[in-house]
Amino acid sequence: MTETNSSGIWGIGASESDTLFESATEIQNYFHCHPLLAKILWGRGFRSIQETDRFLKPELQNLPDPFSILNMEAAVKKTIQVILENPSHIAIYGDYDVDGTCGTTLLFDFFRQIGIKTICIQPNRFEDGYGVHSHLIEKLAAEAIKLVITVDCGITAVEPARVAKEKGMDLIVLDHHKLGEKFPTDAFAVVDPQNPEDTSLLKNVCGTGIAFFFIMALRSELRKIGFFTEIPEPNLIKFLDLVAVATVADVMDIRGVNRILVSHGLRVMRTHPRVGFKAILEAAGVTDPKTYHCGFVIGPRINAAGRLSDAKSALDLLTSTDMTEAKKLAQELEIINTERRATQDEVQSQAFAQAKAQLEDPLWKVLSDEIPAAQFGPWPRVLVLTPPPGQHWHEGVVGIVASRIVEQFGRPAFVLTQKEGSSEILKGSIRSIPKIDIMSFVSNETVAKRLLNFGGHAHAGGVTLREDQLADFIKELNIVMALSTDENTYAYERRFDLELAADEAPLMNEKLLMELDKLEPYGHRFPEPTIRLKSFKAGGVLVLKEKHLRVQLESMNRGVQAIWFKALDGNAKLETELLEEKHDYWVSMQWNEWKGTRSIQLQIRHAEKQN
Repeated sequence: MTETNSSGIWGIGASESDTLFESATEIQNYFHCHPLLAKILWGRGFRSIQETDRFLKPELQNLPDPFSILNMEAAVKKTIQVILENPSHIAIYGDYDVDGTCGTTLLFDFFRQIGIKTICIQPNRFEDGYGVHSHLIEKLAAEAIKLVITVDCGITAVEPARVAKEKGMDLIVLDHHKLGEKFPTDAFAVVDPQNPEDTSLLKNVCGTGIAFFFIMALRSELRKIGFFTEIPEPNLIKFLDLVAVATVADVMDIRGVNRILVSHGLRVMRTHPRVGFKAILEAAGVTDPKTYHCGFVIGPRINAAGRLSDAKSALDLLTSTDMTEAKKLAQELEIINTERRATQDEVQSQAFAQAKAQLEDPLWKVLSDEIPAAQFGPWPRVLVLTPPPGQHWHEGVVGIVASRIVEQFGRPAFVLTQKEGSSEILKGSIRSIPKIDIMSFVSNETVAKRLLNFGGHAHAGGVTLREDQLADFIKELNIVMALSTDENTYAYERRFDLELAADEAPLMNEKLLMELDKLEPYGHRFPEPTIRLKSFKAGGVLVLKEKHLRVQLESMNRGVQAIWFKALDGNAKLETELLEEKHDYWVSMQWNEWKGTRSIQLQIRHAEKQN
């Protein structure tokens, strides 16, 4: 072993003082782990005893000091002042998505536990749109509110901050989005690690996470002034289920601080879930919640309320303390989510057809005369999709559809629809591929001048524009992107952690899967391990529900089967091909629970025919 610094493709790095491993074998020997687990850790950049141990044992004591976040101290002091002087005059203003709803719930529940009644308010996606709005601030002023705390929004609330100050209210912004050109200088305190002057290293924490650090700091200061002499201190660990759901659903980097927060949040959800989450999980038939369920079961149901109707129903569910009421609200969300899926499927079908047509459009030949760079790389550089004539796409599902377009076609996607109440204005969502910071192109002067409004992250956002500007917007955006992107930008590399030949298949045993469980939680920037099975033949294939496949791979351990969801979508001959020819399979390992027994199951992610 040596002492030096090292980092792998997953961004895991050891400090100069750490003792380093020199091979996967040393990891295996030190931790007495499965040899394949050691190879996975090595391949993901783990090089030292210290960093590996910290990763495998995410401890709450390793969370950073909440006061390391810029302006946290000022925000906490102002809040305590209002708690002591005007405790019934506090409002929480949260976004309408999962992060905003979870963050609003977290603050509401904390204040409730310390005996402070607060007002919660969220904008309506269709009537108001995202963010803090002046008319809602004025509404709070009319109710004699003295302090407004935003969560997951507010960093661009320049005018609402001015209105709040004018009305004699203090505004505290708890946000995690990037700062725009203008800053809400009239806010009393802006707590956002994205501020260039912030040195807390918490730029990857979601809005609910920032709210959690806020109550950490607030409880600490309340303890110092003896606030808890007559009432019990809230147990902050119990709030981490909200942080876990928001972190995963908001697609935050799952490593570092977020790994600690999500790990403990999942433990809370499994052992002592809040009433609202318990009702959602029961309605969805989930008994052992993991990161997958945060992102694809709980998240969509909370989001469905804000997407199709009003986020208030989801907020009511998460803040409920009555199981009977919670079950009723959870069933309502089930119905809304089912409606959302049907609406999404219809929009997605039309959007997919339009995307295929755009990829075959000869427009690039015309543009290549104007800009030679268009000849080098895929065209169009971006897919901009709108409803067919006479059709309307529901604004609440365009973001999800944009994500599906990106997954299917490997291009950044804009999915737009007519703004509510205006047939001349288009509004929609943006999603991008990993190598393209789409907002850097949208904010380009020649592109931005075609828009009424835009904003978001590097890989997700939204735009609003006049329909008569659409053609010019598409042309200008593609030209600007062609100047700095090429084939390599769009090249997709299908990653895998290990490659196994048929004679190595027995290594994929229960011991390995039990040890892989220690790597959870999985998520953005730390996905579930993928194994490439090299040159395997299917010994049997069973079609399930006309679109899924259950595959028995030869050489695999007896009883181990593989499931491939939606395998037959777009390839009706796949069943025959798998039986007749050897393929390389990209798989992940998981437990299959059935009638009280547990067995190994592989999930096929992709397969390629041997050349």
